Amino acid sequence: MIKYPEMRKELLEHLNTLAETHTKEKIWAEQENPQHLEYDGFGEAIHFIFDDTCLAENPSKTIDWFLTNEQESIAISALTQALNGLFDRYGVDLDKDEYLLKPEWQNVVQAAKHAQQLILSN
Repeated sequence: MIKYPEMRKELLEHLNTLAETHTKEKIWAEQENPQHLEYDGFGEAIHFIFDDTCLAENPSKTIDWFLTNEQESIAISALTQALNGLFDRYGVDLDKDEYLLKPEWQNVVQAAKHAQQLILSN
């Protein structure tokens, strides 16, 4: 039993945000109609992973808190490695849309999808 099920739910929401595949066409449509999205969640997902929790540093510490096992921890670690690879290459000051257009973004999408599927199956 996990101690903080609400944090687990929040993590799943952030994984969903990162797992969505964005195309140039979708980004342009969002820019033309910004009120279409009330909440994009990209910045919040990054802050949750890197600032609000220890997921980026040591996801194993969150087992029994909001992760259930080492497999989930490994999946989150793969996601943070993908994000760190993106930030190491391009820095941390790009707009969301600029990150989404980088080829390395697909590594983030795949890692987020895998982590999301694993967590949902547990």
